[in-house]
Amino acid sequence: MLSGHTEKKQVPRNQHLTILKDMIHFISNHYTEKISLEEISLAGKISKTTCTHIFVKYTNQTPFSYLTEYRLKKSTELLLTTDCTISEICFEVGFSGASYFAETFKKSYHCSPSEYRSAHAVT
Repeated sequence: MLSGHTEKKQVPRNQHLTILKDMIHFISNHYTEKISLEEISLAGKISKTTCTHIFVKYTNQTPFSYLTEYRLKKSTELLLTTDCTISEICFEVGFSGASYFAETFKKSYHCSPSEYRSAHAVT
């Protein structure tokens, strides 16, 4: 113990990256389901606070913003590779409602899911 300073055990950076990889792997395997912060943090065997800290530090996103972006990316793949309806895609990628999905999609891609599909359709 150094002159009155309390020592805080530092987790090595590479261990943080391994934990992040485990949590991202969990998200990629469960993004179609309802996922809680607790479940994401359990995948990394860490607290919810540490989970959020690691995500922000290495991805500049919270676990939920990462999850939402991941779901949106998967939705773009389905929009371009399937004939599924927007509602079917919305639920397929784990969104709980079509209007929230459309609103979130538009914020990220600056167009509606159907506009995205039309603009990027391979002819």
